[in-house]
Amino acid sequence: ATATLQCFYIKFGGKGSSANIYKVGSGQVTIQNCLILSGLYAGIGLKNTTAGTEPIISDCHISSNGIGIICDNSSPDIIKNSICASTDGIVCKTNASPTIGGSSVNANSISGNSSAGVINETITITVTATFNWWGDSTGPYHATTNPSGLGDQVSDYVNYSDYLTSSP
Repeated sequence: ATATLQCFYIKFGGKGSSANIYKVGSGQVTIQNCLILSGLYAGIGLKNTTAGTEPIISDCHISSNGIGIICDNSSPDIIKNSICASTDGIVCKTNASPTIGGSSVNANSISGNSSAGVINETITITVTATFNWWGDSTGPYHATTNPSGLGDQVSDYVNYSDYLTSSP
């Protein structure tokens, strides 16, 4: 089964540890051209999605959530979005391996998140978060690999190389 959610606005959704949009299990979903705002826990939650039918999140403005996007054992393509003004922009848990940006034409703007832009909790996987804007031309802040970065913070095991020096 496949579904496309496009051109919509959702605000104040989710309850407890749920999200404005919550996708669990198999089946392809594409979320595009949307405004996803003010989710108490998360704007978008993805859990246990199936290889080969991974979600695509594209051209959305995801803002003012607890977590912008949470990937739990899910590996979506996160491309051409603005992910901002949340506590954490993207959180990757339990073997999640999303592609965040990945090329200059698929760049995201990840900025203004108060705690971190991207957090990866799985130490055996490096999350690809290349070709993104982090809110500053110096790139994302990382205590050891980019301590002079003034953009959103990234955790260990996040490849943020080839970051953009201006907003896409």
